[in-house]
Amino acid sequence: MATVRAVLKTWYADKKGRHLVLLSIEAEGRTKYVSLGVKVRKKQWSKINQLVLPSTHRHAEQLNAEIDKKLNEATAVLNKMKYEEAVVTVDTIKERITSGHNRGDFWEFAEDWLEQKRRKQQIYYYRRSKSILKNFGEFSGRPLPWKRLSVTLLREFDVFLAETKNNSANTRRGVFRVLSTMVR
Repeated sequence: MATVRAVLKTWYADKKGRHLVLLSIEAEGRTKYVSLGVKVRKKQWSKINQLVLPSTHRHAEQLNAEIDKKLNEATAVLNKMKYEEAVVTVDTIKERITSGHNRGDFWEFAEDWLEQKRRKQQIYYYRRSKSILKNFGEFSGRPLPWKRLSVTLLREFDVFLAETKNNSANTRRGVFRVLSTMVR
């Protein structure tokens, strides 16, 4: 039986002494980890409750909500796989969880991603990404299924930015850097 839980990556800390919170996926005696994008110090983590301790971190409520959301999504993916009677291996679970592409539309994914940046109070990055997505939406239209997102579409978007928006090569490179970061 496969399990999903949040764990602290205690075997590595950054320069500030913070550890990553990982999603631990265990099935058939194997374990894989997926980063949740949350970093906390060892003393701020409750190993038993798999939460950031509210008394030690000022943004604990937001971080716990984010961790809980990711755990719920992973559990939903796991339950769906069991219901479909798909082969449940660590690799297939990780692939489905990390893809994010199981949502039907690029714009649903992009809005969730933007909301995550706003919640993390990455205001500059949030505004810049929102502006880039506005231009991309103007070009591609809505809805945008994942199947339609291709190299050809992105090249046409590059031409659109150059000719219609008069963006320089460096600006366009920055736009594509943000888009590639978003869908990784």
